[in-house]
Amino acid sequence: MTHFTHYADHKFEVLRRHGFVVERESVMQVLELPDIIDDTRRPLVYAQRKIDTHHTLRVVFKNEAGATRVITFYPVRHEQ
Repeated sequence: MTHFTHYADHKFEVLRRHGFVVERESVMQVLELPDIIDDTRRPLVYAQRKIDTHHTLRVVFKNEAGATRVITFYPVRHEQ
């Protein structure tokens, strides 16, 4: 089961206001099929996945009591 913190839920609207629309399904895809997982900062885990030719979506989460808690997420622009 995956839970979104209040901050993560609010992040959808913050990004939308800045012209970058991220759907909940996109965040779930990153968690389910990441390109890269970075767990060197335990208990926080960073998952990322390329979402278009110019952006990667990075999701920060914790695994707690058998559930995944999404802390935040943000797009990262690829350097050309």
